[in-house]
Amino acid sequence: MIRPQLLFSLAVFLLISRLTAAQEIVVRDAYTGEKLQGALVSLQSAATAETRRQFSDADGKVVFTAAGKQVLSVRFTGYHTYRDTLENGMEKFTARLLPAIDSMPVVVVTAQYGAADPDEAVQQVKIISREKIDARGAQNLRELLNSETNIRIAQDQVLGSSMSLQGLSGENVKILIDGVPVIGRLNGNIDLSQINLGNVERIEIVEGPLSVNYGTNALAGAVNLISKRTQASPFSIQSDNYYESSGNYNFTGRTGGRLKRSMVSLSGGRNFFDGWSAAHDPFYVDWQPIADSTRFDEWKPREQKFATFYFCRYFDRASLGLTADVFREQIVNRGLPRAPYGESAFDDYYRTARRSLVLNYKHRLSSKYNFSTTASAGFFGRIKNRYFRDLTTLQDQLVSDAGQQDTSVFSLFMFRPVITRSADSLRFRFEAGLDMNYETASGLRIEGREKQIGDYAAYASAEYKVYKKLALRPGLRYSWNSVFKTSPVPSLSLRYEATDRWTLRASYARGFRAPALKELYFYFVDINHNILGNTALLPEESDNAQVSFTYKKAGKSNAWRLNFSGFYNDMHNMITLALVTGTEYSYINIGRYKTTGGGMNVALQRKQVQVSAGALYAGRYNELSAENDVPVFSWSPELNGSFDWKIAKTELMLAGFYKYTGRLPGYTINAAGETELLRMNDYHTADLTLSRRWWEKRLMTEIGLRNLFDVKNVASSISSGNAHNASGSSAPIATGRQYFFRVLWDLSFEKKKS
Repeated sequence: MIRPQLLFSLAVFLLISRLTAAQEIVVRDAYTGEKLQGALVSLQSAATAETRRQFSDADGKVVFTAAGKQVLSVRFTGYHTYRDTLENGMEKFTARLLPAIDSMPVVVVTAQYGAADPDEAVQQVKIISREKIDARGAQNLRELLNSETNIRIAQDQVLGSSMSLQGLSGENVKILIDGVPVIGRLNGNIDLSQINLGNVERIEIVEGPLSVNYGTNALAGAVNLISKRTQASPFSIQSDNYYESSGNYNFTGRTGGRLKRSMVSLSGGRNFFDGWSAAHDPFYVDWQPIADSTRFDEWKPREQKFATFYFCRYFDRASLGLTADVFREQIVNRGLPRAPYGESAFDDYYRTARRSLVLNYKHRLSSKYNFSTTASAGFFGRIKNRYFRDLTTLQDQLVSDAGQQDTSVFSLFMFRPVITRSADSLRFRFEAGLDMNYETASGLRIEGREKQIGDYAAYASAEYKVYKKLALRPGLRYSWNSVFKTSPVPSLSLRYEATDRWTLRASYARGFRAPALKELYFYFVDINHNILGNTALLPEESDNAQVSFTYKKAGKSNAWRLNFSGFYNDMHNMITLALVTGTEYSYINIGRYKTTGGGMNVALQRKQVQVSAGALYAGRYNELSAENDVPVFSWSPELNGSFDWKIAKTELMLAGFYKYTGRLPGYTINAAGETELLRMNDYHTADLTLSRRWWEKRLMTEIGLRNLFDVKNVASSISSGNAHNASGSSAPIATGRQYFFRVLWDLSFEKKKS
């Protein structure tokens, strides 16, 4: 006879087994039924709020041992976040994910308290996914951003490419890699063609001031490149090979491995461009170079070499990551043969070196609180040398004129500890941290040969859900600077979910740009130059307001999204290089600058086809309007569009990208003291690509037509897109119509089962 105690114990055991039964979840594409590997599946207990996470395997499956009611969340790149509630006892469940418009990634991190759903972020975040980067065949940040609205790209054949955002120059745009600022601004701008995309998972763009989060140079917004930081297999190796008919030969390789709780990866490559001029046809190669006028290239030859090492160690509640990055570039500017005999020429060589070391530590203190700290050291050097070349003997001699030689070295040390309260289910969340930066500059054109500046800030922001549909986020930053006086920087953002489909976002923020070390301490005096820095400079400051309305709708076979937005910037203490006395130039705070504009974007997906289009109308302030009969704002339109079509039966992907950049007007005072209209003419650009993945997606081939309308230069009396300065008669845009071919392969090796 079975004892009552034994029966009771058996009943309790069976009950517990039932309550903690294994739950099998399979993740599939809602349209095709394809099993999705690598989806992030989260289960949160409705009773205890404890959250567990797993990535789906090759069969799209995860298995949890769970008790009681569970809240399910599934996130996967290119799909809408899936949410549902699993009742106790449900052993098998299939989550069917709807593809997202524009292949929106599972999370965004820029200016967020943690990984956040982009639809639920208080700030509007524009995302460019890895899929879109590949569809464009973009090799660097310049090639990727030149079709985005509210962004204008300017090209200088020596300083490189720069961008403006919301009508504000690149000096006010923060370029970040995994949240760490990129060092090495030339004339205030980061050269976008130096930012390679081979190791980038996605790019996040936030328009409007992010000075509370990131400090100086974020007055117009930020561009954050998110690196590949996952390793699904124990060992993998990839290669990306690219050829373009303008003379681009690029190679990038990556290898990575995972062993228990450690991950390591090494990537690197070489980009080579042999120069281009308008007289060159596609596929032109100068097999027998002659020392005549053809040695001069409009687009200068350049070579880039780069490498990145990454290591991460995972612990139970923490992770420690180390990133080391090196970059080298050489640009050659070959001069025209000198008159009258053409037997010699002056050649300029520009050598750039950038190195960085980043240490990142993350610790999950509890289910609600997280701590992270980032420490980085960045170094940037640029050397310019001019040589006298004898074209008969090909011998070079360094020019003795010191004004033709220059060496500048910059360093930036950053330390950023942050604590966040960031669980998704919390009504009140916050972030508080320190942002300490120490920068140095040295060179012959720096007063005293070397100068330093320190900026030490504390900042905090909080997000409070007033009720389910309304979230408010105030923020404040206060800093102390070793050179000039600073002011508190506030911000306030809100998100209101009027219905399941309509969302309103609005914000006000102050932004600032601290004077650069060169603006403070520049010293260049010789027979031809008299330029001095100004230690009395004040930071540029701005007030920004913006608003956006988003409508989204998803059905069984289609989804679409509509967005309306507007912005207004009012900048004070704008820093300008000006003639102050006699022949002396210096940097001064002068004038006021404003930009404003509005636009709309629409995106539609129907099964395997995605189409998007956008329009923007932006105005730039005319400073002369205060005392002259000219319009207060000069207005310029922009249009863009894109499509990609996954042709199911052939497994081909056809993609197209288009942008219209409208005429940019401006005004200046001519020699006669009269107002004169300046303009940069409008132009159209378009790209087409065709790609296919083979061998179970291990191999991808892609062909493309770049710059369909064969744009090279446009007539312009404006300097580098600045509507207030006169310049030459044309501005370089692109290297004409070109063709490219790309081969990418990715091999993963699984551990053999014993």
